[in-house]
Amino acid sequence: MAREYKYTDRSHPPVPLLKVGDICYATGGNWRRRVSTCEIRRVEVRWVEADRFFSDDVAHWSVDYYIRKDVDWPALKSTIMSVHGLDDEHLNKIYLTPQEAMEEVVRRFKETVCNQADDIRKEMRRLGYTKAESRKMLNYKV
Repeated sequence: MAREYKYTDRSHPPVPLLKVGDICYATGGNWRRRVSTCEIRRVEVRWVEADRFFSDDVAHWSVDYYIRKDVDWPALKSTIMSVHGLDDEHLNKIYLTPQEAMEEVVRRFKETVCNQADDIRKEMRRLGYTKAESRKMLNYKV
């Protein structure tokens, strides 16, 4: 199945939404990480050719943001710049508001908890617990 890219017309490069010095937000690699305040250090708009090994890949424009994390925590401030993007084509995603970043943290948390609960449920069934017993043991209030 072909990935969909936002900017595929080579004659119309995209205009980056953020510029050097702007503040953005990122999350950690897993749901336990907090929201990090970041600073845009470099913006790169580049044309990515279609991968010849994958026939369904499409040539497209990519807007890469090089950010510095934890700018509001001098003790944690990173000196490493890494590539991020505002869209899902990037491995690392940045957000325009801390609320958007927190929503992603909560989504990942829910996904992780549901996956772990499913694994526990399967193990309980393997060990001979009934559905009612499993439900009773996994039922809790926050």
